Amino acid sequence: MPLVFRPTSHSRMSVELEHFCPEQLCDVAIFDLLHRHARVDGQDIEWGDLFTITQDGNRDSVRLEGDFSHVHGIAAGMMTGTIVVDGSVGRHAAQGMGGGRLEIRENAGDFLAAQLTGGVVFVRGNAGNNVAAALAGRRTGMVGGVVIVLGNVGHLAGARMRRGLLAIGKNTGEGLGLELHAGTIVVAADIGAHPLIGMRRGSLIALKSMADQNIPVTFRRGTQWCPQTLGLIRSHIIRCIGEDDSKHALGNEPFWCGPWMHWHGDVLAGGRGEIFCACDS
Repeated sequence: MPLVFRPTSHSRMSVELEHFCPEQLCDVAIFDLLHRHARVDGQDIEWGDLFTITQDGNRDSVRLEGDFSHVHGIAAGMMTGTIVVDGSVGRHAAQGMGGGRLEIRENAGDFLAAQLTGGVVFVRGNAGNNVAAALAGRRTGMVGGVVIVLGNVGHLAGARMRRGLLAIGKNTGEGLGLELHAGTIVVAADIGAHPLIGMRRGSLIALKSMADQNIPVTFRRGTQWCPQTLGLIRSHIIRCIGEDDSKHALGNEPFWCGPWMHWHGDVLAGGRGEIFCACDS
């Protein structure tokens, strides 16, 4: 049963958390948790002034109930365990996360899963800018794990991503996969302007018809075919979030059988990346 956090007020002050992950929480007495400190609009405030904390049986996970959209850094650096949020979260959730599972029932802020190295991040709503991307001044973004957002994402999702899987159930902002090094991005709806600039390797799977997408001019048109490996990607998504959510966001199995139009690029960065774009039925 989980360790449960609830906000104590409707204050919108910005709360910066550190070490908010199961391995840093579940073996600590509630009294000690209440006396930990967070940065709140530049001041040190005890957790007990921000949250109520209860224990529901033996602790094996963490649950957040309420609006945490002004709380930043949830699950940053997390390596094991599970955090479920019955609400929204702020910036930098799951930043540098290396294992475990973070599930957000509503929305997430900017830099969700930035520089993720492992684990599963699942958002049922929307996410902000720089999902699974690199932090400012860093050469690489996400290097492992799975990030699935059923709604929309903002600009620069997957920027400088090196490995892992990013799946987006609706639309993206501009600059998707900027300077993508490797890894796989799946987009079920519209892709924003200027995607995949400087793409070196990796794959984009665009589930809408190629007539509805703006293929970058620096990509060469390949052939139309039905690669079986794409079905394995869909199966991996199902293992992470279940059949029902996968159908809702990413279509049924027959659709994934193709055919797909294959594109190669960015030719200005070596041309070793690829786009699989759904063909008109």
